[in-house]
Amino acid sequence: MTFFGINFIENQLHLSNFIKYFVTGLLVLALIIAITLYLRHRIQVKYRDLSIIVFLLLLFMLGLQYSDY
Repeated sequence: MTFFGINFIENQLHLSNFIKYFVTGLLVLALIIAITLYLRHRIQVKYRDLSIIVFLLLLFMLGLQYSDY
C-alpha cells in the first residue's frame, strides 16, 4: 500500500487554500465592478441583480473559509 507523505498533504492543503483565496479575490473584484456599473447606470437593474448575485457568491465563499477555520 502506498501512503502519501506529509509534504504531499501539506502541499495539497496550501493549494486548496490558494484556490479559495484566488476565487474570493476575483469575486471581490467582480463585486466592485458590478457596483460601479450599477451606480453609473441606475436605470438598468441588471447591474443591481448582478451585484446581488456576486455578493451572495462572495458570502458563500467567506462562509466556506470560516467553516474551515
